Amino acid sequence: MKTLLARTTLIVAALTGTAGMANDVVDPAALRSLIDDGQGSVVVSQMETRLKSHPASAEVHYWLAEGKLAQIDAASSFRKLSLARAAKKHLLATLELAPNHVDAHRSLGQYYLQAPAIAGGSNKKAKLQSDALMELDKAAALRLKADIAQEEDDPQSAIAFNRQALSAGTWDWDAQYALVIEAVHYQVESAAGVLEEAERNVRQHANQDDRALRLIDYQRGKHAAVSGQILSAGQASLTRYLAYQPLPEDPFWTGLSSV
Repeated sequence: MKTLLARTTLIVAALTGTAGMANDVVDPAALRSLIDDGQGSVVVSQMETRLKSHPASAEVHYWLAEGKLAQIDAASSFRKLSLARAAKKHLLATLELAPNHVDAHRSLGQYYLQAPAIAGGSNKKAKLQSDALMELDKAAALRLKADIAQEEDDPQSAIAFNRQALSAGTWDWDAQYALVIEAVHYQVESAAGVLEEAERNVRQHANQDDRALRLIDYQRGKHAAVSGQILSAGQASLTRYLAYQPLPEDPFWTGLSSV
């Protein structure tokens, strides 16, 4: 309840201009809350007003870009292109003013990776942003490189980059499990190593998380069943998983047809 009230207060403050505008300082938390609430147009309106009344700043250009990017999915086909081009323009303006702006490099890299060629999309340009990020935020750079590899149908490289990203940044279970699922799904050569590494990381960072260990057991059992490898370890893992009471959102083992 307290979290909900705090978030509501943050959004109301941003909408009324009391957060993010006071003392000529942009409030990233308030603006991100607006975007997460589907209020990208409000962020754009605030930042455009700010750009007219204050000297240009990297943060204003960055949030203008984020506000426009947030509107693309729901926009008409014609407006999508206009929003995309405007977002790219503001991201480039951000980097002109602040060449080491990590979030702008990351967003611009994703932009180049996802945008069509007509809007300036380019894997080559995305790679340049990942290279620029290596000196600023190695984990972010490696995650972008992983996304580029995935886009280029190279899951082996994508998984290798994501493994490096986990080691370079703060360990996170959601990112770890996503990596495990990806490795098992694509049955890459490193899948067994990814599973072992995931178990070590959970025991190191979250040893009391029995659910995490059992989910790794499930994926190890699935990998063994599909690949015919590590059969003994896969059987032991499956036995542990079947003795575990899964949550409604957890996978249900049905043999080779399980997902």
